[in-house]
Amino acid sequence: MQFTLLFLTLTTTLLSITKPTHAACFETGVSWSSIGTIYPLELLVRVCDEIVGEGSFAAGEKRHRCRPVSMGEQHVDYTVTRISGTAGVLTYGDCWDGLQKEIVGCSKGGSSSYSNWKYTSDPNDGPC
Repeated sequence: MQFTLLFLTLTTTLLSITKPTHAACFETGVSWSSIGTIYPLELLVRVCDEIVGEGSFAAGEKRHRCRPVSMGEQHVDYTVTRISGTAGVLTYGDCWDGLQKEIVGCSKGGSSSYSNWKYTSDPNDGPC
């Protein structure tokens, strides 16, 4: 657990220095500052395990996970969509990398497409 937290802290620090310029950041809504970024990044471990663990995506398939944060008063919506016209397999590394960019690079979450995949990480008020 301590290694995971250390890894996430170092990764977050490094990524915050080099924020991606290709993220389509949301301009309105809940900001990560009200939730923090460490816990949503920690949640990505399980979220990506679940999403990738379901196997191959069909063309256009969307997989969504909602995770409560802030004692259930807020939540984070994580979504990965296969945007190409063919089926494909998402790797754990691509899942984690795509979703974390919207946490680290966007103050209110965001949604971006990279090759065959669309990634969305979106903080929101209320329960899942």
